[in-house]
Amino acid sequence: MFYSTAIFRSAGLDGDTAVYATIGMGAINVAGTALSLVLIEKAGRRILLLIGYSGCAIFLTLLTVSMLLYKSGDPGVEFPNAGNSFSFAAYVSSVSLVCFVVIFSIGPGAIPWILMSEFFAQGPRAVAAGPGAAMNRFGSLTVALAFPYMQAALGEYSFIIFIALNLLCIAFTYRYVVETKGKTTDEIQTELRSQMDGSPRQTSESHPLMTVKTNRKNDEKLRS
Repeated sequence: MFYSTAIFRSAGLDGDTAVYATIGMGAINVAGTALSLVLIEKAGRRILLLIGYSGCAIFLTLLTVSMLLYKSGDPGVEFPNAGNSFSFAAYVSSVSLVCFVVIFSIGPGAIPWILMSEFFAQGPRAVAAGPGAAMNRFGSLTVALAFPYMQAALGEYSFIIFIALNLLCIAFTYRYVVETKGKTTDEIQTELRSQMDGSPRQTSESHPLMTVKTNRKNDEKLRS
């Protein structure tokens, strides 16, 4: 978001169009975050994270390829009146960047803040939330300061670093992040402890707290 106008311009859009695209992308970011509020209770936290990181990796790959195509189609100073043979790549780059913002706002942009409040009990929640938020802001600051140098050194290949980071996040989420949808804090912490001990993921049949919860629901149905 910090350098979206510059990215749009390097992707092939002219000055005014790049500015308008940045404004539209900000509105899309807000809409994507609102959409995540609807999907989070239906799809679950973990699956939205996996979809979000996977989508980010895919759209960043498309963005990189389309930017390379547009650059390769530039006629250069030798043929100033010739058009870019891959002019369509500018629109592919723009669509890829917008889709990246949408999928990011639905998953990785919103879900970690919710998981941070659900992983911890009431007592240590504030102590854990402070360093978590600080690391998030520090990461944003690092990217904001480092990206201009990355783009100057790597050019169109600068997004490969973020693609690799998204792939690492997919592996981490699949291996370590537990689903918190419909679970109490005690259930979540019990599942996290069992995972740290190397035990298999708990299900409603093997998890004692979830079994009690299920039995209570069945008893209420029989009484009604």
